[in-house]
Amino acid sequence: MFPILFWILDLCLFSNASPLLTIAAASGKSILSSTQKSVDFQPLQVSNVSLACDRLNATAPFFCEVELNMHDPNSELQNRVTSCACNVTWAWDGATDIDNGNGGSSYKICWMDDETFFEMRLLTFQSVNNFSMELAHSYKDDVHFTKPWDHPTIFALADLHLPVVKNEKNKIGVFDEGPIDAPVFMATL
Repeated sequence: MFPILFWILDLCLFSNASPLLTIAAASGKSILSSTQKSVDFQPLQVSNVSLACDRLNATAPFFCEVELNMHDPNSELQNRVTSCACNVTWAWDGATDIDNGNGGSSYKICWMDDETFFEMRLLTFQSVNNFSMELAHSYKDDVHFTKPWDHPTIFALADLHLPVVKNEKNKIGVFDEGPIDAPVFMATL
């Protein structure tokens, strides 16, 4: 996956011999290099993660909702909003794995103003205690970047393996207070 990503970034961003950015994701670190500086992105942090799946009866699909708090330590230098609460919902038949790795689900906007936005989407779902969320945050950063490229968007992966706290016939729930690190795997300008 990463060689293709690098090739796409090279193709899109290094045209006209003017490199705008490069990205590397290895050993759990994400480094974005602009034409002036390198940035070592810290992981986003998720906390108070709860997932509940309910259904009306044994033949109905589950209605699932994950709620969490998201915090981006990378944006603390200049931004008024560095955290938000977010939730995403979906239907589940109670057995089939969900894999949205190829863009199968849309991002849900959790917070947006003139300078920043937070988004989240369900990436994979194997069970109520084994799923992953893809997080995105765009924010102003003219400490590490110059205009017009001073609003990076970073993408992070939260792999969640949470303990089951409720398991009844038609209700399943998990919770973890956290914080849980979500490593940044990609950034764009």
